[in-house]
Amino acid sequence: ISSYQFAYKRVTVSEDEATGRAYPSSDLIADLFKQSPLPIPWQNNIKENLKKGELLYFFDVTVKDPKGRLFFAPDLKIYIKCFF
Repeated sequence: ISSYQFAYKRVTVSEDEATGRAYPSSDLIADLFKQSPLPIPWQNNIKENLKKGELLYFFDVTVKDPKGRLFFAPDLKIYIKCFF
């Protein structure tokens, strides 16, 4: 793998500043990587915080073969539906 982008859509809770009420929301963290697997801090963050309803998304995956030819892999979306 030459490079890939990875996004982690997390389920979070936000607060309405006017009313003080909490409501469900989400945020997205993403980066471009040129190493595989994901760096240890990313792995640890996901292991410690992964919840139902979140998304792990690998996209723009590129691979070079021994002759230097560039290939593209399809996107991979992993939806977390349940947790054991």
